[in-house]
Amino acid sequence: ASCADIPYLLGQLYLEKLWVDDGLKAFRRALEIDSTLRSNPFLIRSVINGLGNDRDHHQVQRFLIQDIGSPAAPYLEEVLYGDWRQQVKERAAAVLREIP
Repeated sequence: ASCADIPYLLGQLYLEKLWVDDGLKAFRRALEIDSTLRSNPFLIRSVINGLGNDRDHHQVQRFLIQDIGSPAAPYLEEVLYGDWRQQVKERAAAVLREIP
């Protein structure tokens, strides 16, 4: 087990409950310890789930752009064609436009 496991798992749990602030803090800690998590599909999908939080989705968008970047693109595209509500699709599209 790596030292990044605990903050990674906490991030998963928090974002599952749409506790965006705590989830992103935990994921940032995990990324500091293990930068390869930037391309982890489970981490990325978990963060994208946070786009459904109407109050904190801006934090999620910033995290996807600044902390994850291009590895998030294919998962954001899944949102555009998936079964998400329109607001979430628009948020995903906004992130895609800003990812380098």
